[in-house]
Amino acid sequence: MTTRAQWAAAALYSDGFQVNADTIEALVTVASLEDSTAWWNPADTTQPMPGATPYNDIPLPGGGVIHVWNYPDAVIGIEAFRITIRDGAYAALRTTLGEVGTNTPSESTEAILAAWTASPWGGGADYSAMLATVRANPAAYHDAPVEGPGPWPYTDAGAPVGIHGPQEVTVQLEQLARGDSGPNVGTVQTLLNYKMARTVVPVNERFGENTHLAVQEFQRKAGIADDGVVGPVTWQHLIEDSAAVPPARGPEAVSNGATEPTPNLGGAEEPQNDGTTIIHRPRS
Repeated sequence: MTTRAQWAAAALYSDGFQVNADTIEALVTVASLEDSTAWWNPADTTQPMPGATPYNDIPLPGGGVIHVWNYPDAVIGIEAFRITIRDGAYAALRTTLGEVGTNTPSESTEAILAAWTASPWGGGADYSAMLATVRANPAAYHDAPVEGPGPWPYTDAGAPVGIHGPQEVTVQLEQLARGDSGPNVGTVQTLLNYKMARTVVPVNERFGENTHLAVQEFQRKAGIADDGVVGPVTWQHLIEDSAAVPPARGPEAVSNGATEPTPNLGGAEEPQNDGTTIIHRPRS
């Protein structure tokens, strides 16, 4: 079982935020107030992603609706959170979470939640009562399940299952290479097609020669070692929009001059948060 705290740690780690007791507690509190059962989406993000299906509808003031989404796997769900929080509307919130790369410390849980309240995500919601409830029974809320299709592909190094309390955590993705198979390989294949803005490999959950060559091509264009192994650095480039690769010319051969006859998965560009996909409120 994947817990809210494990999801929070992975979401924070994926974007270079500080992963500690305060930042995890803040995200767990937000997820607890939302109390969502959307697949791999405990904070009810509304960012469209490849393979996502509507979980519920949110009416817009001027008419129309946006959706909270079910995400097809955990990595896509984490990426949706990361794209959302990188929107310009969340600059103040990001500051409170701190950044590992610049050695910027995070602020207190209360300060993080105050910034969340002031953002479009919080929409003025009062998280103080929920925070008191979480602190009164941390195991019930930190260890509440987050569910969705496929496995949870992250590991929690040096911390117990059901992260809560003061411990620091490091989150890494499973290393994948030629000969591996399963849903995580399918995620890599989906992200390769998505980031390369064309179909470079079929999504068949088998890490064969074509996938190996496609990974190497992505690694070369991303400026990292082209060993064909999907380790921590390659995973990070695959799930970060800053590592998006410019579109190339149409379908290309990935092995022995043969093109892959798989439909394009996700269009020609990385999805961008245009400010209309982040307006939602915690359910009362």
